[in-house]
Amino acid sequence: MVITGAAILLGTAYTSPGVSAALRRIPMIELLYQKAGENSLLLSHGLDRIWEQELSTAVNLSVTDQDIRFTVTDVFYDGVQIVVSYEVEYLKMERKMTEQEVGVYYDYSIVGAHPTLSGTHEYTITGDHTFVCTTIIESDPLPDHPLLHVEVPRIGDTYGQWNVTVPLSLAKTAPGTHVIRPALVSSYRGMEFTVDEVKLTPVSTQLVIKTNYHQQLGFMLLDDLDTPWKWAAAWAAKGKSE
Repeated sequence: MVITGAAILLGTAYTSPGVSAALRRIPMIELLYQKAGENSLLLSHGLDRIWEQELSTAVNLSVTDQDIRFTVTDVFYDGVQIVVSYEVEYLKMERKMTEQEVGVYYDYSIVGAHPTLSGTHEYTITGDHTFVCTTIIESDPLPDHPLLHVEVPRIGDTYGQWNVTVPLSLAKTAPGTHVIRPALVSSYRGMEFTVDEVKLTPVSTQLVIKTNYHQQLGFMLLDDLDTPWKWAAAWAAKGKSE
């Protein structure tokens, strides 16, 4: 059995990627960016390149239930991360939306595959009856032309059904993606490991480390000047024998 460790190296600055469709329609966008601040969870992922290089794809998939419209506006996919942006609008609400009504409870999966998925999200209120959200999903390797299925049984304190299936494509990121297979072998305290692959995309860098041991991998990433890479997400996952 091979244990595979994958680290996603992320940038240090971020401008919300829920932008190419949803936020462009919203006035005073600069105030929204200022509101996010340096402590924003999304700021730490350094995904401003998605916006700057127009790497997301507009999908505009909309579902309405319980007088609430849920719209997936655009999606980014580079083979390492998935970034989904969506907008929620309370269509018949006359009063101002409360904090309890801001939030989307969802689950997601890849159609026809069972990779490990983990994600995080951040909300921004954009009006009395609207808010937007960006969800960042990290995954195991996906099949060709994957479909992301999002199930939403609850928005705020309202239960309903807002399910969408979003096609993912590498068309915009593949031209700027490079894969290096260094096959560098080293060891630490008697445990041998191999730096198997480095994937460089327009937004992120994925480092794949393999070992035959079952211990959890824990490592620090530094550059050639011994400077730690500040924003790095690392995890270990079991893979097939090779």
